[in-house]
Amino acid sequence: MTTNILQKAFLSLTAGFAALLATITAHAQGVPGTYELSFCTPNQPIGSILYVGQELILHAYVADSSGTPASGGGVIFQVCTRGGDSHQDPQPSSACDIDKTATWTSLHGLSKVPSVSPSCLEQGCPPAGPGNACGFWGAVAHPRTIGFRFKYLGQGSGIANGISEPKDATWILP
Repeated sequence: MTTNILQKAFLSLTAGFAALLATITAHAQGVPGTYELSFCTPNQPIGSILYVGQELILHAYVADSSGTPASGGGVIFQVCTRGGDSHQDPQPSSACDIDKTATWTSLHGLSKVPSVSPSCLEQGCPPAGPGNACGFWGAVAHPRTIGFRFKYLGQGSGIANGISEPKDATWILP
């Protein structure tokens, strides 16, 4: 009988601890966010069409579900590629997400939010301030379509980790 009481007490304590851990984990992950990827070239925002030789800057914007821009965390930009290197055989996002013939590869290290790389600010893209981060892709020499996305790591910002929708940039001949 004593064993049954101890087992019940242990199970009750374990269930209480599991519930507490789930609450702490949910709080640590943060509230849902919005994760928007856009493109720009030096000194101007653009759509998704560029001319061959035109440089591309990746712009991430992160906000919580009520629209308040992220004041912390970081962004890792990714490119869809068939090669192990980020600039080796880049592909449209459909190759990663639909065909599964390529994989998402990180471009470079973590870009802090809201810190924006000085090279991006010097080129006038993107805006500085809360919620913003950028990464430099560069230009391509031949017409092609390349898929990009970013991962957001909340790192205690109060906004949950997330991944942006993929977006393709297409370079065409002038």
